[in-house]
Amino acid sequence: MATTSTTEKWKDVSFNFKFTNDYRLQVSNLGNLKAFNKFSPGEPLQGSTINGYRIIRLKLYKPKDKKLLADLTAKHGAIGALRDKIKKWILEDAKKYKSQIAKSRAKLKAMQDALRKARQEDIKERTMHYRLFIAWLRSISLHPNLPNIRL
Repeated sequence: MATTSTTEKWKDVSFNFKFTNDYRLQVSNLGNLKAFNKFSPGEPLQGSTINGYRIIRLKLYKPKDKKLLADLTAKHGAIGALRDKIKKWILEDAKKYKSQIAKSRAKLKAMQDALRKARQEDIKERTMHYRLFIAWLRSISLHPNLPNIRL
């Protein structure tokens, strides 16, 4: 009885768009996938099945807009300054500044809510949901002349 020995060969998958995740995907000639990111040093991916076909779903993020990043940083700084002011009033004389502390705490909560909402909207706008057909990736990986796969 003859046995055939197949060695698994891995190729990197490169994407034709920019994203900020520290993410690398590899596909083998046997159809296996590995993902490398800050949480996983090459964990195999199982994916899911749609209509009998294996797919993987990726969630990648576009780079942040510099203007929005500056705006979020400024809002964060204003929140920190208001917190410091409230702490100062509490340490000096909480009874004397009671009304100012109450008003500032309400303002602080509103500022925090606005910052949280702005960050959530930013994440929602930058998120790219990407689906890959595993059999297609495997068929491309079998091509002997491709050093890596560009999508």
